[in-house]
Amino acid sequence: MKKLSILTVILFLSLPLCFSYGVVNEKLMAGSTPVLQDADTGGMQYASWYFGQNNLKEVNVVISINNDPLTNDGIFFQAYDGYINGQGFYFGIQTRVYKQGYGLTGKGLIFSEFGTLDLSNLKLATGGWYGTGTNEDSYIGGRISYEWTTHKYTLTVRYKESDAVGDWYEFWIEDSTANSKTYAGSLRFLFSQDQSKKGITDGGGTWTELYYREVQGSLLPEWNMSILEVSAISNDGAIIFPKTAYLKIADNFYHVDEVFHPENNRLDFVTGDSVAKSFNGKNITLGTGTINVIATLSGSRWSNKISFSATREKSYDFTSVPMNLLSWPVGTYTIRYNSSGFLNVNLISITPSSTQLLTAGNMITFTMNFNPGNPVINSSASHGGTISPSGSVSVASGNSQTFAITPNTGYHIK
Repeated sequence: MKKLSILTVILFLSLPLCFSYGVVNEKLMAGSTPVLQDADTGGMQYASWYFGQNNLKEVNVVISINNDPLTNDGIFFQAYDGYINGQGFYFGIQTRVYKQGYGLTGKGLIFSEFGTLDLSNLKLATGGWYGTGTNEDSYIGGRISYEWTTHKYTLTVRYKESDAVGDWYEFWIEDSTANSKTYAGSLRFLFSQDQSKKGITDGGGTWTELYYREVQGSLLPEWNMSILEVSAISNDGAIIFPKTAYLKIADNFYHVDEVFHPENNRLDFVTGDSVAKSFNGKNITLGTGTINVIATLSGSRWSNKISFSATREKSYDFTSVPMNLLSWPVGTYTIRYNSSGFLNVNLISITPSSTQLLTAGNMITFTMNFNPGNPVINSSASHGGTISPSGSVSVASGNSQTFAITPNTGYHIK
C-alpha cells in the first residue's frame, strides 16, 4: 500500500507540470503548427519606392481605405518617409493621434520633421496642435483631427516657398470621394550645404506601424487598404513615377501581408487574424507604358496651347499638344479637355475614346479633334458713350452683327 500511495503522490505532482507545458505548446501536442504571436507594437508592412532621381519637389500617395479598422489601438499609415534637405520626415494618417497634455485622441493627420526642436520651423493648420519630443530622435510636427473613413484619398507633401534659412513644405489631403481638400500644416527644412540633399529624397517608404496596443496580446485589427498610385514632381517640374519598389514584412508580425496587382500596380496592405504573411521581402517592377496626346484642327495635325488633364487615380494637368508621356503606370486613363484659352476652337471629339487602357510596354494615343470656332468681335466704349452689345461677341461664319453706338450728352460720333 505504501508503494501505491507514493505512486499516487508522484502522479499528482507531475500533472501540473504536464498541464503547464500543454498551455504553452497546445498545438504542438496535437501535432500541428505552433500559433505565431504578433508583436504588440512596431512597424508591420513596408514599401520603398524608387523613382530613379532625387531632389523631388512633391510626393503624392493615392490610397483607398477599404474598411474602417474600428479599433482603439494606435495604427499609423505613413504615406512617405525620407529626407528633405537632409532632415528626416514622415506624414500620414493615424487611428489615434497623441496630444500633449491630453493623451491619445481620435483619428487624424500628422506631419513630422526630425533633428530639430525649433517650433519656429512649424506652421499649424487651423485647429491643429504641435507635437515635440526626443523619444526616438528630436522632432517637431503638426497634428490635426481628421475623420478619415472608407474613401479614396491623395496625401501630398509639396514644396511651397523658401525664406532666408530654409524651404517650407506643406501637407495636404484630398478626399476624392467627398471632393474636398484639407491643409494639415507646414514644416521648414533648413538649407543644406550639400546641394545633392536638396528636396525630397528617392527611395522613401510607405509603411504601417502599430504604435499603441490597448490590450497586450490581443488580435491585430482587421484593416484592408490599397496604395493605388505613387507619383512625384521632379526638381525641373516633370511628373514622374517610381519604376521599382522593395516590399518587406516585419519579422515579428505574422498576421499581415502585402498583395501586389501587376495589372494596375495596386498594392494592398492587409492585417488581421484572418491574414497570413506570404513572404518576408521582395523586389517588384511597376508596369509602365507610353501615352500620346495629339490634336487635329479641321482634320489636320495641329500643335498649340491647349489645357487638358490625364486621369488614372490622380489628375495631372497639361497646357499644350502634342504631349508624349513616357513611363506612365499601367491602368485606365481618361483625357479631359479643359479649355483653349484665347484660341477660338471647338472640341468635336476625342478618338478612339476619351478613356483607354494602358498595358505594360504598350502605347495608347488620344486624338483631340477641333474645328475652328465662330469669329469673335471684342467691343468696348470709353467714358464718352456706350456700345451694345459689348464685350466678346461671337458671330457665326457668313453672318453679320449690328452694334448700337450711343454717345453721352455733349459727345457726338465722328
